[in-house]
Amino acid sequence: MARKSIIGALLSVAALTLAGTQALPASAATAFADAGTCTFNAGSGELRYTAADGVDNEVVIELENNSIFIRDGAGDVVVGAGCLASGNDARRLAATVTRIHVAAGDGDDSVRVTAPRRAVLRGGDGEDDLRGAGVADDIRGGADNDDLRGGGGNDVMFGNGGDDEMFGNAGNDELNGGAGNDDMSGGAGNDELNGNGGADELNGNAGTDDLNGGAGPDTLNGGAGTDSCNGGAGTDTETNCE
Repeated sequence: MARKSIIGALLSVAALTLAGTQALPASAATAFADAGTCTFNAGSGELRYTAADGVDNEVVIELENNSIFIRDGAGDVVVGAGCLASGNDARRLAATVTRIHVAAGDGDDSVRVTAPRRAVLRGGDGEDDLRGAGVADDIRGGADNDDLRGGGGNDVMFGNGGDDEMFGNAGNDELNGGAGNDDMSGGAGNDELNGNGGADELNGNAGTDDLNGGAGPDTLNGGAGTDSCNGGAGTDTETNCE
């Protein structure tokens, strides 16, 4: 009798476990399985990564063994048209890729491109950290507070809404703030910094720079070199300006 009781109890536990598993919604098992999708356009040479909705992406795109890999710490990378699977990641032969495009979408995202290709990065909603590879990158934040960084190329950046931080680094860069209080720094090249609205801080650093504060009380520092400063509307402070 005792043996039958034990067997009955075990069967009851197994039944409850199975019932509980079947009761789980399908989304519970896959909520973070797919972080985004990789696609490749052979005509343009663009390798594209489109983030899934509702994910805080942690994207790293790098060159390794003659291929460009897309990795996302938030989950699996779905292999779309033109991409190849590599474990949980995606890859494409580097020789075929001329441009990398990342649409990070919503969420607080981190995107870092180290593969030596032009990067087009779009942060979307959320507080994003976007970093290009330094090959004439086009980097744009969204409505929230973003951190945008270029590299050695001639980069273009738009902070859009929020209080943004932008670093052009080397190259002749164009940095554009938005309605928030932005902190912008050029680099060693001849840079153009446009604060637009808000109380902005613009630092040209080395090179021949053009600093435009726009509306609001701005702080402009041309740095080394022959720099042009235009504070715009508001009570502004200008240093190291011609």
